[in-house]
Amino acid sequence: MSSWASFGAYRMSALDVISPSSSDALLDQARARLDEEIEAVFATVAAIRTRRNSLSPIARLHPEILAHVFAFLAADPEEIPMRRSYHSVYDDPKLGRGANPYHSHGWIRVTHVCRKWRHTALDNPGLWGIDVCSFPAWTEERLRRSKRAPIDATFEFTGRHGRTPNNDKFAEVILIALDRTRELALDGFDPRCMGDVSRPLLRPAPLLESFTCSCAPTLVDFDGFRRCLPRLPSRLFEGKAPRLRKLSLTDVLIPLDSPLYKNLVDLSLLSDPYLGLLSFNFTRDQLLGLFSGMSNLQSLEIRHMVPQNDTKDPSTSSGASSANPHGRVSLPRLQKLKITGDAQDCIWISQSLSIPPSATFQMDCRSEQLTRLDALRSLLAFAAPHTQGDGSIAPIVCLSIRILPECLHFGGWRTYPDHLFTMRDSYIVSFKEPEISVDFKALDIVPVELYQILQDVCEGFCHDNIAALDISTTTLPVFPGSEYEFNWSKFFGRLTAVEQIAAGGSVVGPLISKLFQNPFYSNPKGLEPNPEQWLFPSLRRLKFSRVNFWNFREDEEEESCTELIEMLRQAQECPATNIEELLLQDCGIDESSMEHLRRVVPLVSWDDRQQSAPWLSQDNDLFGQAQAEREEEEGEGEEETEITAEAVEELFGGWGDEPILAGENLVPVNVQDILLALGLR
Repeated sequence: MSSWASFGAYRMSALDVISPSSSDALLDQARARLDEEIEAVFATVAAIRTRRNSLSPIARLHPEILAHVFAFLAADPEEIPMRRSYHSVYDDPKLGRGANPYHSHGWIRVTHVCRKWRHTALDNPGLWGIDVCSFPAWTEERLRRSKRAPIDATFEFTGRHGRTPNNDKFAEVILIALDRTRELALDGFDPRCMGDVSRPLLRPAPLLESFTCSCAPTLVDFDGFRRCLPRLPSRLFEGKAPRLRKLSLTDVLIPLDSPLYKNLVDLSLLSDPYLGLLSFNFTRDQLLGLFSGMSNLQSLEIRHMVPQNDTKDPSTSSGASSANPHGRVSLPRLQKLKITGDAQDCIWISQSLSIPPSATFQMDCRSEQLTRLDALRSLLAFAAPHTQGDGSIAPIVCLSIRILPECLHFGGWRTYPDHLFTMRDSYIVSFKEPEISVDFKALDIVPVELYQILQDVCEGFCHDNIAALDISTTTLPVFPGSEYEFNWSKFFGRLTAVEQIAAGGSVVGPLISKLFQNPFYSNPKGLEPNPEQWLFPSLRRLKFSRVNFWNFREDEEEESCTELIEMLRQAQECPATNIEELLLQDCGIDESSMEHLRRVVPLVSWDDRQQSAPWLSQDNDLFGQAQAEREEEEGEGEEETEITAEAVEELFGGWGDEPILAGENLVPVNVQDILLALGLR
C-alpha cells in the first residue's frame, strides 16, 4: 500500500500548489487531471482483477468445456431468459422491494462474471439460439449473436386474434431464420389467423427437427354440435423437412397425405375433450394407413383424436391409404404408447396396433357409455404381455392398484419406484412414471364386475417377480356392507416374493387381519412357509396411509391398532417373516400406540398426525351417497299408507284404551304419527 500511495502522491505532486482559492481555470484543469488519474486507477484495478481471475481454479477449464457447461445451463428451463414473477424474499412487493430485473437474464448472467466467460459465450453462437424468442425485446440481438447457428423458437399466441408483441416478430423471425430453425413451437394461435401464420411456413426447413403446434378454439369453429378441426396447409415447409423427427399437433391437423409424417419417430395427435366433439377430416382406416407407413415410429400419443366408427369418408379426403381392416398395423420400433379417450376408442387402438412387448404404454379410458365387461377385459389382455418380460426386457417388479368410485387404475414398474414407499415430505425422492398404466374412468359397474376385473388383473399382471405392491382406495369403504370385501389372500396369495407393501384407505384393515392370521409361531426354523396358509412370507416393509387406527371401528375402538402391534410382534419373532420398517402417513393414531410400535419394529417413520385420517374428494361423494341411502331407507318406513279399522284393531287390539275410529275406512294416515300420538315413539 505504501508504494502505491507514494506513487500516487508523486503523480499528483504538481497539484499541491492549487487550492480552492485558485482561479477557476486552474481548478478546472486540476479536476480534469484528477479524473484522468481516477480512470487510470480503475483501469489498473480491473487489469489486476482480470489477472487474478485468470489464476482461479476454474480458469483451468478449456473454453470448449466451459462452452459445454454454458450449453447445459442455457437448456435448463429455469434459466431461460424471460420476464419472471416474484420468486424470492428479496423480491417481495409487501416489503417494498421490487423485482430484480437481473433475474430475467437467465443463463445470460454468465456473461457478466468476467471477460473470459463473456468472450466464451459470445464465441459460441449456438448458445444464443436456444429459445430465441423467450424475451421478445432481445430477440433481434440474440438472432444477430447466433449468426448462422441453428435456433429454437417458441411463439405464444395470446390475446385477441393472436396479436401480442411476441407475435409481431413471428413473420420477421421465420422469414429470416426458417432455413436454420431446429425446433419450432406455435402455441395457441387463433384459427382465424391461419393464413397469416402458415404463409411464412411454406418454405423449406432443412434443419427442422421438431414442430409443435396448438390451436386455440373459438366460437366460430363450431359447426352445429361439432367443433371443426382446423388444418394446416398440406404443403407445409414445401414438404421439405428431411430432419423432422418430432411432430405434436393439438386441436389442429396436417393432412395425413403430407410427406412430413414419413420419417417421424415421435408423433402426438391431441385434442381437448371439454371443448366439444370434433368433426374429423379423416377416418379410422386412413389413420391406420398413416401408421402403417411409419415404421420408424418410437413414441405415439393420441388424445381424443380417434374418429367415430361410423365416420364416413369426408369430401375433403386426406388421401392417405387405407389399412387392412382384418389385420393389425405393426409398429416394430415403438417404445412408448399413450392413449387417452373413450374406452371404445382405446379398445379399437389395442385391437388395431401390434407393438413390441418391451414398449411402455399408458391408457386413460373414459367410458362415456356403458361398456361391456368383456370389452374392458380386452384392454387388460392387451396390457398383460407387457408385464411379463422376456429375454430382452425385465418384467414388472411393482404393481399399483387404485380403487375409487367409478374409477380403477393399474400401474406397473420394471424398476423399483422409491416415491411409493417413502414419506411424502422426502425431498430426495422424485416421482417415477410407471412403464405400464391403465386407467378406467366413469365406469358404471357393480361390485361383482369390479371383482372380476381385479381378478383378471391379478391373473394377468401378477407373477413370481412381483416384489412390491401399492394398493389404495378411499378412506371409506367403496362398497359399504357389500359381501365383496377386498380379499388380499384371493388376489395376491400366490405372490411369495413380495417384500414391500404400501396400503392406503379401507384396504388396510383387511390386510392387517389377514397378516394377523399368518401362523408365525407354528413355523419351525428352516421350514418354508406354505403359501396357501401364509400371506406374504417375505414381507419386510409396510407403509400405511389414510387409516384411523384409534377409531377404526365404532364398536371395536382399539382392536385394529392392537391387532397391528400383536401381528408385528409375532413377525419379529418369526424366522421367515421379519418386518424391518413401518411407515405411517396421514393416519389417525395416538402417541402411546406409536411408542408400542417403536418397541416392536426397528425403524418406524411417522408424520406426527394424531387427528383422523384425511378424506379424499371421492370420500365425500361416498358419504353423501350413504347418507342419501339411509334417508331413503328411513323414508320407506314413513310412507303414507291407507289404514283400515281392522288393521288398527289388530295393531292395538290388546290395549284397554282402544282408539275410537270415525269410520270403517280411513283417509291416508302416517303410521308414525299415530305411534307418536300414543307415546310409543
